[in-house]
Amino acid sequence: MAWNWKHKDWPNFAHDTQRLMGYEKSFLHKAGILAGSLKHIRSEEADILKVDLISNEAYKTSAIEGEILDRDSLQSSIKKNTLD
Repeated sequence: MAWNWKHKDWPNFAHDTQRLMGYEKSFLHKAGILAGSLKHIRSEEADILKVDLISNEAYKTSAIEGEILDRDSLQSSIKKNTLD
């Protein structure tokens, strides 16, 4: 996959709304399930889930960029900056 700025039409992107609609519906459905689930668990469990979700996303993003983070340090940092 090429970097955004290497595409011939950069920065004038076009997209097919119909093609993306399925992804959008899936995201909204899963987000709704997550939001509904959070209403039925204790605060401490919700905090653990939030840290886990944020750290997984950060870990995957860093891997895409070629940087491998220490998962424990990452979670510790997220806990410190989001739950305090």
